[in-house]
Order: sequence, then C-alpha cells, then structure tokens
Amino acid sequence: MPFKRSSILQALMIALALTPALLYAYLGQFSRPMGDDYCEISAGRELGAWGYMAHKLATLSGGYANAFFKGAAAALDILAVRITPALIVLLWLGGLFWLIDEGLTRLKISHSRPLALAIAALGVAGAINGSH
Repeated sequence: MPFKRSSILQALMIALALTPALLYAYLGQFSRPMGDDYCEISAGRELGAWGYMAHKLATLSGGYANAFFKGAAAALDILAVRITPALIVLLWLGGLFWLIDEGLTRLKISHSRPLALAIAALGVAGAINGSH
C-alpha cells in the first residue's frame, strides 16, 4: 500500500522539527562536572532528594524543582551531569507536547498530534537557543 503524500510530508515535518531539540539532548552528553557539581552531587547523595531540596531552600536557593531534580539525580553520581541535559530536554518536550495537544484538541483541530509535536519541538529548541 503506497504512502499518502500528506503522511510523508507530516513525517518529514516532524523529523525536521525534532532535529534541533534532539541535537541539544545529544550534545548534553558531552557536559562535564565542574567544581560545584561535585559538591551538589555529594550533598544530594548524603541528604536524598527531599533533604537536599529542603537544605537548598533553607540556605541558598528558591528553586525547589531544580533542587529536587538535582538531589534525585545525585544517585547517578558523575554520570548525572551527562544524563540530565537529555532528561530535561525530553521531559520539557513531553510536557510541552501534552500541553499543546490538549489545546489543539479542545479547539477541535483534526490530526493535532503531529502538529503539536512539531510545535513543541520547535518551542523547546527555540527556548534553549534563546537562553544563549
């Protein structure tokens, strides 16, 4: 059964839209720990995710989600620095896809999933590139 031209174009659109976000996720594996990463990993392993989050909130930082994520990832030791960029990009992509898909579904736009995935992928890549 031959493919429809529209399905091939949708697949191409999704692949092109996902390329920058997945490239950022791939490039994150080349991250290396710096001096403060060793301290945060050590404290996160010692205190656990909840304890590290409470410690950071009480002393240094107001970012509770960031502190919890770092505390939870500390169990991975030095590997956490290489894995967390990809995890963050993929979690962000999944959350933004879900949000956009829900919005397009409520607007009653047909075949909204490919469009939602493309918009989410471009949004994530744009946000990452915009932070530079």
